[in-house]
Amino acid sequence: MSVQLDWQIGEDDEEPPEKKRKQWPFSSLVTVVVALAVVTAILITWQTGRARVQQAEARLVAEVQIRLNSAQSAFADGDGELFFTFFAAQPGWRMAQFRPELNTMWRQELTVTRAEAHEDEVWANVSWVEAGQTRQRLLFFQRVSGVLLHIPQPETYWLGTKTRQSSWGTLRYDERDAAWADVVNDKVTETVAEYCRPACGDQKLPFSLTLSTDANQTAAPGEVRVPSPRLLALDENGRPAGLFWDTLDGQLVDYLAPADIRFGVPAFYATHYQEIIPAFTALHPDIRVEIVPLPDDEAWPLTDLDGGVLVPTLDMLAAGRIMDLTDYAYSDPHFALADFYDQVWHGIWWQERMWLQPQSAVMPLLYLDRPTYARAGRTEPSLRWTWSEMEADVLAIGAQATDKQQAFLDPTRAIFFSYAYNWEVAHCRPGACRDELTPGAIQATYAWYAEMTHIPGTFAAVESLDQETRAREILTRIAFRDIAIWVDRPVKYESHLVRGQTVVRPFPGSERFDGVTPLYVQGNVILRHSARPRATWQWLSFLSNHDVARQLRQIPARPSVAQASGYWSVLPRPIGDVMRTAFPFARPVVLGDLDLFTWAQLASVRNGERDPAGVAQVSPRLQWFTYR
Repeated sequence: MSVQLDWQIGEDDEEPPEKKRKQWPFSSLVTVVVALAVVTAILITWQTGRARVQQAEARLVAEVQIRLNSAQSAFADGDGELFFTFFAAQPGWRMAQFRPELNTMWRQELTVTRAEAHEDEVWANVSWVEAGQTRQRLLFFQRVSGVLLHIPQPETYWLGTKTRQSSWGTLRYDERDAAWADVVNDKVTETVAEYCRPACGDQKLPFSLTLSTDANQTAAPGEVRVPSPRLLALDENGRPAGLFWDTLDGQLVDYLAPADIRFGVPAFYATHYQEIIPAFTALHPDIRVEIVPLPDDEAWPLTDLDGGVLVPTLDMLAAGRIMDLTDYAYSDPHFALADFYDQVWHGIWWQERMWLQPQSAVMPLLYLDRPTYARAGRTEPSLRWTWSEMEADVLAIGAQATDKQQAFLDPTRAIFFSYAYNWEVAHCRPGACRDELTPGAIQATYAWYAEMTHIPGTFAAVESLDQETRAREILTRIAFRDIAIWVDRPVKYESHLVRGQTVVRPFPGSERFDGVTPLYVQGNVILRHSARPRATWQWLSFLSNHDVARQLRQIPARPSVAQASGYWSVLPRPIGDVMRTAFPFARPVVLGDLDLFTWAQLASVRNGERDPAGVAQVSPRLQWFTYR
């Protein structure tokens, strides 16, 4: 296959005008000999130069082929960390490889048929066979420190945007794609006629369709973006292939056609979501939302839903089950990016991309049993107590504990994140600690837990219990006053208050800094296989402006929503004072840290099976690209 993809940018030079022929002063024989010598020299030079060019191109083709083979091997092995080392350090471009229209290529056997160097860039033509059909695509690379890195688009390949007006709106395309403008326009016209009969209304028409020179997506009103056929797939004759047409059709249908969305919600507050559907339907009459209640103990029916209330695990993200929402969030003018609490907004990112629409946040609190404090002779702590004060209380109360009595219990594991966050506040240089916890903070936290658990009566040993037994054991211990300090959510305040003489406090800090309370951000996702992601995003964007978790006392993600619902003013004063004190210094447990301080890891530290340094270095290997 030797189809070229319009790489020649310039035009042939014009031939100079003929000059007047001069008479040579030599004999005809001498003239012929000299002419033959000159021609021979030119031919030899040309052939030598051509051979060198061909050798250079062959070496370049081989270099690109080796890079692609290595990347494909990492992709097939599910090794995302290695796979992305072949890409430029652009998070959006890397995470775009999860999209089916882009990663289908990586699942095939690739052949580099042509490669050209353009200063520090390389333009390569790659082909593969899929379902018996030859497909090809343009790939671009940049040489960085002598190594080729896959980039989304080069500096000089594309020639400039052209526009074309049509009955349905505006078609935008690069000049290199001009040959396909008519056929693309005809396809869009047919699709509009099919889905806009009798009319789509002012909300849908007119719109602009862009054959983009990058992989960015959009949720902007009146805009549809599809990557150029050169970036998706051409057939063996250099025409747009089926993958391009399928992608175009999917984007047009998602924009134009009425949608039925199935949205999974935990059963215990599905009614709150159900209540606001009429208001959403009034704004988007062409989108019908079906709430699917999900029991807590039931696995997600991922293939049956378009989205849902979910905090995705790293396994889900690495597998490619969850859609990257970054482009939608930043292109949708109605999403109001600035109207989020910073503490909540920072908890929805992984690999520098946004994976869930933040809805609310759970901020755990410390509950203290006043009679137990009195028996131990300990003074009730203030709202701004310190870690040294809490540790002294735990040791003093633990020294008097008998049988099942313990000083401290945390069924949420929030105390470990709080300790690690406070450790970083005291030890990190400005800018050195990012969103995810540093190895030093993780190791210090395990070391602290190992030290505390070696002292009898301090931390309740519930790590080795299964989830059901642990929940039952925790309720029993709290009910019988076998625990002096425990961690729980604000919504449980009344249930603990009925026991009598319960005190609420924030997580401790230090003499210099207030305590850092971990925030558990809750939100909504779009599942990768959804055929209607844009319509689902409209629902998610709408949800972000509503307090659907108000009965659970979860903090709304937007301060405007908190103000409208009176969230902070209606909290019972004891927990309201604590939450208002702690929230400004709260820090989200980011997606990349959710697998830290697991029960299994904590049990291995308590039992001495692993030392803190060893368990801090253990991280489960993610299996990437497994979802198709």
